[in-house]
Amino acid sequence: MAWALYLSNTNETAVTDDQLAELDAYEQACKAGPHHRAKLLSYRIGHIVHALVCTAGAVNSRTQMLRAVTLLKQVLNEANFTTLRTAVRGYTAAFLQQQPPNNSQTSPNHNHSVGPPFLRPLANIAVNRVSDKQLSTLAADSLACLLGCASLDYGADECIPHHICQQADEQTKRLTAMLVTEIVLSSSPLALGALAKLLRRDAARQIFCEKDGVSTLASTLLTKPGRSFTAIGEIIASSENDADPVHASYHAVLAVWMLTFGKKPQVLQMFLKSACSSRLVVVLARLLDHASGQRLKIARVTLASLRNMATGSSELHQEVRRDLVSADVPQILQRLMHMTAGAGSLIGKDDDAMSDAHALHEILLKEKASMSSLDAYTSEVKAGALHRSPMHCDELFWVTHANDIVEKHREVLKLLADTVASDSVTEEEKIIACEDISHIIQHAQTGRHAVSSITELKHCLMKLMSFAKTRELRHKALTCVQLLLLSGRIALNNETVTNNSH
Repeated sequence: MAWALYLSNTNETAVTDDQLAELDAYEQACKAGPHHRAKLLSYRIGHIVHALVCTAGAVNSRTQMLRAVTLLKQVLNEANFTTLRTAVRGYTAAFLQQQPPNNSQTSPNHNHSVGPPFLRPLANIAVNRVSDKQLSTLAADSLACLLGCASLDYGADECIPHHICQQADEQTKRLTAMLVTEIVLSSSPLALGALAKLLRRDAARQIFCEKDGVSTLASTLLTKPGRSFTAIGEIIASSENDADPVHASYHAVLAVWMLTFGKKPQVLQMFLKSACSSRLVVVLARLLDHASGQRLKIARVTLASLRNMATGSSELHQEVRRDLVSADVPQILQRLMHMTAGAGSLIGKDDDAMSDAHALHEILLKEKASMSSLDAYTSEVKAGALHRSPMHCDELFWVTHANDIVEKHREVLKLLADTVASDSVTEEEKIIACEDISHIIQHAQTGRHAVSSITELKHCLMKLMSFAKTRELRHKALTCVQLLLLSGRIALNNETVTNNSH
């Protein structure tokens, strides 16, 4: 149905005849085929986007609004980004030139409420109609794409005034906060896709990190907060090509990749710090291991993200590299680079992925060579990547370093205790943590005192003795308690250790 007839029963006057003609021309091109549609978009993209934005903002009917924002999302998804950026810059500049003089940047009384022409119509739908998830998220996705255009990042060569970019930044922050909430509630692939587009801007990156969005991405990639990394492999391997979990994983990693391009040093540092503290680095490492043989798109973006995060000279970049070494990423990369596609790796088919894999492997090998065994152990614990690495069962390592761990790395002991108490780690990790605590009690001069001073650790060990699912974990917890009791300083408050703990 022609747009003019479609809107004929409304009182809308904000959509011009020329704009309606643009929409009709686009839909005719769609019917004519992909070639005609692409040709029209190559030279009319700005006019078509502007017409759709005006239409979406003008109508009141949900049906009409949904038609407009659905078509807008389709146009933006098909458009070449460079062409779109040029078009958005052009029609934004033309819009500003039509504003009254008191809205210009040179006037001290310019109206700061004036923003890019697409800002207010789409923001009203995305934010004010948030109860309508489909409509709100479609509008948010389109707004995120337009806000993410580089034409809005003002600079010496840009025609967009400063106060217009400030308006865009303010709306970007508002929309980012809304999308974080939506992702926490539903892990919606559409919301994650909108977020990835929005994170082209530093304003979005900053508010995203401030809203603890990095932890949200880590949880999304795990498919459920606290699940072991095996769940990533299961979800990647079992989902169909068009399944929501795969789309959600891809868009979540794409959002991470966008975060790695932070322009302001403080924004990039904020992201890297959150990535380390939320275990995102380790989650990405495990995702790479599982996705490499199943999902090339996910593996490719994961590799690019990890390479960006590991490349740099700051202490946070070093922490990322050491977390990756602790998560066995050098071994994962070594395996991937030597596997053929038929043997289970898809990255060999992609030159960019192989380039990232080789570069990251070289970076991590240099970092690994600079690390002592104590560095490797403390990095593994801090990264939350406990596994059967050689240090755990090396008696000489504990004899040599147990005192240093207690005296200089007390946070490591606390993290081991947190692992024992956590409900969101695997039993294997709890077993390793109990073994390490036992080694510290035995080999550090003040080991018993340091361990016993950790509040609630004894209670957690006693609980594991009775209720752990595996016999091995019950035995490891019992060993810790027995070693504590040998000092004669720890009372069990009349709690009895029974043979049931075996």
